[in-house]
Formats: sequence, C-alpha cells, structure tokens
Amino acid sequence: MKILYLTAYYPPDFASGATMQVQRLAERAAAAGHEVRVFSGAARKGLADGDVVVEDVGGVTVHWIGSTGWVPPGEDANWWNAVATDAVARVLDVFAPDIVHAHTLQTLGAGTVEAALGRRIRTIVTMHDHWWWCALLFLVTNDLKPCTPVTDAGNCVCAKNQAWRTARAAALRGVLERVDEVLVPSAAMRDLVVANGVDPGRVNVDANDVAVARIPDTERATIGQPVRFVYFGGDHGVKGVDVLLNAATMLRRVRGWTLDMYGVAERAHLVSSPVTFRPAFEPDAVGNVLRGADVMILPSIARESFSIAVRESLGAGLAVITSDCYGPEEVVRHGANGFVVPTGDTEALAVAMQRLVDDPAMLRRMRAEVAANPPAMRTPDEHATALLDLYGAPAPVARPSSPNRVGYLVDSRLPDVRFRADHGAEALELHGVTTSLCEAGAGTDRLHGADVVIVQDAAATPSLLDTLAELRSTGTELIYDASDVTFDPAAGADPFAGRRLETLEACDRAIGATTAVAARITELTGLVSTVLPDSVGIAEIRLADAARRQRV
Repeated sequence: MKILYLTAYYPPDFASGATMQVQRLAERAAAAGHEVRVFSGAARKGLADGDVVVEDVGGVTVHWIGSTGWVPPGEDANWWNAVATDAVARVLDVFAPDIVHAHTLQTLGAGTVEAALGRRIRTIVTMHDHWWWCALLFLVTNDLKPCTPVTDAGNCVCAKNQAWRTARAAALRGVLERVDEVLVPSAAMRDLVVANGVDPGRVNVDANDVAVARIPDTERATIGQPVRFVYFGGDHGVKGVDVLLNAATMLRRVRGWTLDMYGVAERAHLVSSPVTFRPAFEPDAVGNVLRGADVMILPSIARESFSIAVRESLGAGLAVITSDCYGPEEVVRHGANGFVVPTGDTEALAVAMQRLVDDPAMLRRMRAEVAANPPAMRTPDEHATALLDLYGAPAPVARPSSPNRVGYLVDSRLPDVRFRADHGAEALELHGVTTSLCEAGAGTDRLHGADVVIVQDAAATPSLLDTLAELRSTGTELIYDASDVTFDPAAGADPFAGRRLETLEACDRAIGATTAVAARITELTGLVSTVLPDSVGIAEIRLADAARRQRV
C-alpha cells in the first residue's frame, strides 16, 4: 500500500504532540512494508518559501517545502496555498498513493487535500486542532480570550475580521465535506467538530498514542513536603503559562511546594521563590521529568483536542490540575485524580494548588486513584496497526446528502416553545440550509418543496392532516418535535394532547427535548425518537461571547 501523509511540520524540523504522532505512524507503516512518503512544511531548514527538498528521515521519504512565510494565520496562503498545492500535486502524480492522510495543514492549506480528492484518491483528515474553522487553531483570540466553540455562532474576528473568518470557514467546509473520513483524537473533540457542522456519521475517534511508560512507585519519593508541581507546556500564553505564573506569585509566601517550569524564560520577580525555570527537554526525556514530580499542571487557555502531556503524567502516576479545556477533562476527574479549574482563572488555580499543599493526604489519595485506575492509552504500535487496518478496509459508503430545504410548522397556541423552531432554523441557516416557518392553520405553501418538515407541537386538524399527507406524498420527510409531553393524554394537563398525538402518529419520526420525552414518544407510537435538547439563539450566544471576553 502507498501512503502519503500531509503535515504542516515534521520532526526533527519541528516536534510537537501532533507532529510526533505523524512521525510514529509513518515510521511504523514503512517498517510494516508499506511505501510511505511525508509532505511537510519546513520551518527551520532555511528553505525559501516554496523550495522543495527530499530526504530520508528515519526510513521515510520526506518532501520538505519551505513554509516560514506562510505561518501567519491571517495570511490567505496559510489556508489556501497554490504553491504548496502544486508541489503536492506533483508528488501525487509521481507517487500515486492509495491513501492520503492529512494531519495539521496550516501553511500547506486545504488545496493539498482538494488535489488528492480531484485525483479520486481515498483521503482521510485527522483534526489535531480547530484549524478548519479557527485560523488561530485553538478557539482563542489573539488577546488570549476564549472564543465561542461554535465559531459561526459567535462574533470572533479571528486572525483578521469576522467576514474573513466566515468566508475562510465556508471555503474549507466545502473541502472537508468531500473527504472520505474525519478522525479526531477524543470524544470531546468529536463533539466540537460535530457542533461546527461536520456530519457526525463521518467523524470517528482515533485516540492519540502515548509512548511514556508508567513509573513504578518504588522509584518515587514519599509524598510529603514539599509538594512538587511541574509544568512543561512551553512559554506560550495560549498554554496558560501566565495564568500559572500569576498563581505561583499568589502562593510565593506559602511554604511546602516547588514548581519546575520547563522551557519557560526566567521571570525576575519569581527568582527567589519556589519556582525553578529549567530548559526545555527532548521528548524522550519526559519520563525522567515526571519521575521528579507529584502533580502536573496544564493551565491551558487553548481548547485542547487531547493533551498527550496530561495522559503521560497520569500514566506516570502523577495527579493533574487542568483547566476545563475539553480534551484533558476526559481523563482528569475533579477531586478524584486531580482538579479541573476554570480556564484563565488564576485564583482558582492557586486555590487548587494550595489545597494539595495543605492536605498531603488528599494528594496521596489522588495518586492512589491514579495508580488504581490509570487512563486507557494506546501504544504507538497499537495506533499504527489500527490505522493500517483502516486504510486497508473498504472506504466508507457515501452517506445521503444533507437536506437543502427544511420547513417548520408551529402551533400558534404554544408561543413559549416556538424558540425551538427559531433556534433550529438559525442553526441550519448557518450551514447553508434554506428554512421556512409557517403556523398551523395559516398558509403552508412555503413548506412545499422542502426535503424535511419539522412539526413543532402542532395539534391535528383536518386541514393540517391533509397538508401532512400531501407533503409525504411528494417525498418530504415529516419529523414531530416535542418540547414536552403535551402529546400524551395520560399527562392530563393539555386539552389538545389527543390531537397532538394524532399529529405525531402522522409523522415519520420524532425528536424530543429530553430523554424522558423521547422515550414516551417511542412508548406511545413506536416511532424512532432522538433527543434534541433546548438551545439558545445566536443573539444570546454573541452577547455571552462578548461578556465572557470582558470578564476573562
């Protein structure tokens, strides 16, 4: 099998959690006898932008392209790069891979993926960050304020301005919708990807591998004083380094703790404090670093897709304090094997650190919990084997296309729940679906031609049932949307319940606002019913977005 990996960076030119994933996969695929090539940006090789050199790196043929001028996220070449696309196209034509697996793409651009799709090569995208809809990668603004996770619903200016961000996201979505499969490293990342409009049937979790071995307790000092904290996320504001430094400043007069900060420049005001600034270390030295610590701290402001560092630390027996930045929350259980604190909250981080300093017994319990229930982690060999099996399996069957037109039919007697239709229509419009909304009993001509009509809590009348029958006869799918059990005569609270039940039975399937509502629909009618919770509208999201940026 011929495999081409696309990545913005690759070791040894640039090492990170994501790039080392690609390196381990490529080397193992090559060792298994497959023909493997990597096309990577080169940040530190001294190449002029667009210049290409080919080298053997660890038994893998790597095509390096100079890319330093394309790094700024506000540059259009960062996300749609004609030069990189042409270079990749030449590799595709000569190498003729069976699989193209794209990872990080900033500086190379999505045109490289389109080049593979245009040649009908099976193409897989792994999302290690949020680049496809956030030019800044981590759903964080330039001034380190968290963005709305669903970017189209927020008012973030991103790397340039809101109009630019919207146009960029739309162009990239057009490419992403055509790839064969989207992989993400965690369930938390999958939720974010789906929330940003990717078909959930095309998104699968492919957890990162973690290479560090567990450090036996016999090699550790007894927990006592001082408590040894460690940070190795780099000297980057987006990783929360300033949040941690400010928390350390708050605790500088508290005794009984130390903090080793790796790869962080010395801060003069913390020189005579429990904080020690140490040089960055090579990735294979992480075990030795963790051996000398009790608690790892990840104060990240970035929305983390996974966090290998957190899993390495738990795997080595450390407790972890993390911000509530998604990926780490899958394995850090607040109060059990660590603490989860609000993103960007210096005081909350300082409080969590001091709790462990003041209560060594709590830290012992956390460390014991980590030892008893370590997180599930894949080895690099297991990861590579799983992906090679995926490459060799038949490509996923193309799913039916999403509806182009959706109509809503609402009951004017229930104005308090009409927001479900309004907010649903807003969400669909964000992703290019045309919507229309009509009241039962009024003119319903705008519903004709819709692929789907959602009937919002409407009570049956002869004309309504005739309308539904006519829509169904033309191939329109009918979905009943229940905000509550107002369709259930046994509930006894609504005189129109029987008529709503009649409408429900005239539909093809249903959605319910809660698990209980959805279950009652199926119990009464046998219809398949999906839970769709209440939501807030775009106006409310943008107000909250603005308020959060002022507060954080």
